[in-house]
Amino acid sequence: MDFQEVVERRRSVRGYGRKKVSKRIINRLILNAGKAPSACNRQPWKFFIVEDRSNMNKIVSALQDDLPSRTDEISKKSEIAQKLLQDFYQNLWNAPCVVFVYREITGDETTKFYDLLSIGCAVENLALSATNEGLGACMSGGFKGREVDEKLRKILNVPDNYELIIGITLGYVTDNFKPIKIKQKELKDILNYI
Repeated sequence: MDFQEVVERRRSVRGYGRKKVSKRIINRLILNAGKAPSACNRQPWKFFIVEDRSNMNKIVSALQDDLPSRTDEISKKSEIAQKLLQDFYQNLWNAPCVVFVYREITGDETTKFYDLLSIGCAVENLALSATNEGLGACMSGGFKGREVDEKLRKILNVPDNYELIIGITLGYVTDNFKPIKIKQKELKDILNYI
């Protein structure tokens, strides 16, 4: 695939088949993520991969425990969004793999803004690489929440000096998955030449 095709085809995928993603492909995705630019070459990211069904079930359980605290937030969404969120909280859209991206906390919080920009670059590299490999991915902030964070920390054995930034579901897209139609802003709405 050429680069423009990869960019055009990348979508947030919320429907996966059960086929596992090989460690060879996952490693390539993480290597590509790690090639992202980072402020002062800090490379503040650490990736935790979950493929094991037992650990996936523990994650789903942690999400379901957190669901009551998000009921108001979810009820304000459209019906389609509510359904997608319910599926996420029930089974992570059947994703065979979840990548959790953590940021190293160094004690110097003046770097946090730049660390988050750097991690955003790394995550986009990962998502584009997944598309190039014929995979789907969806970046999700749904893993955030104090109680979920603590449970994930235990499941993933995350050191105390790391904070969760985002989770990314990953896998082969089901045949019947239809991405949500989105209307991109027009160029005139996002660009100003001065």
